Amino acid sequence: MRLMPGMALAAVLLLHGGVNAVAATAETAGPLVVESVAAGQFLYLIEEMPCADRAGVNECPLRIVLLRNGKRLDVKTLPVAAAARGFTRETSGGFRLATGLKNEPGLRVWESGEEENYLAFSARLVRLGESRTGLLVTELYGFSHLHRAHALYAEKGGKLKVAWSFVEGGGPVFSSVRPLPGELALLFRQVQEGYAEEMPDSAVLSLLRWREGAASVTARPLPVKGRPLYLVSAGVYSSVSGARKAAAAMRGKGGVSLLVLAAKEYPQAAGKGEAVLGELFVSRTEARALRKKLRREDITLAPRIVTVTKTGKAAQ
Repeated sequence: MRLMPGMALAAVLLLHGGVNAVAATAETAGPLVVESVAAGQFLYLIEEMPCADRAGVNECPLRIVLLRNGKRLDVKTLPVAAAARGFTRETSGGFRLATGLKNEPGLRVWESGEEENYLAFSARLVRLGESRTGLLVTELYGFSHLHRAHALYAEKGGKLKVAWSFVEGGGPVFSSVRPLPGELALLFRQVQEGYAEEMPDSAVLSLLRWREGAASVTARPLPVKGRPLYLVSAGVYSSVSGARKAAAAMRGKGGVSLLVLAAKEYPQAAGKGEAVLGELFVSRTEARALRKKLRREDITLAPRIVTVTKTGKAAQ
């Protein structure tokens, strides 16, 4: 599977009812509709295109097609191509866990291939404004190291605009995008795990908001004035390696996965320590839920919630 550079409507057969399964054969020559998502007068189709050999790699691109009243208006190609034709519904729940969407209601996931040729995706409508919706597509691919690609599409003047996108680079990276309940915004979370035992993790949480005039999305890293982060601290450690050992023990005991964060980035929580074992949230309610879970898993812990209004040098 490779990252792609940035026809007859067999599909209008599916219109608003969605698709149950697609199992293409090598002999299938034309586009195959894998998914359909209705948005008012518009319909988004995700098509699997015929495969082609590109520098010795078999690529089967995925495209988003925008339609209105059955008329094709515009087409965009998704960032990651499949390695073979044929998608089926994913029911194991692995996609939800690997993309941070385990609590997302009504999520439909499609998958294709195995091991290095594995690719799965979901497409869901998100509210961007009072009268504006977008289609958020998340792709999951890889084998020993899973990676994610996200792209947000919106209709503007009958054209399909790429309002925002992100493709993970190499190494131990994790990213997720989800709507914020009760807000016209998305939360983008990006975590870079430390490469070495003494290297801390880093986490960036950003608000994604639609700009109507520019037909794009702005990303605003948190915290900002009036919008703090909430850090659930499960302990402060004199070394990153000590925090990693505690994190591993916690994973083995209750399946709780926490970040090892640099103390200098969160001096409100760390005091004189070198590392903080914890997790970041934009919601105090979610932070309280984790604190409760940590107390339940280990009665010796005294986790606390720290309100983070500034990070790094600005907080010192």
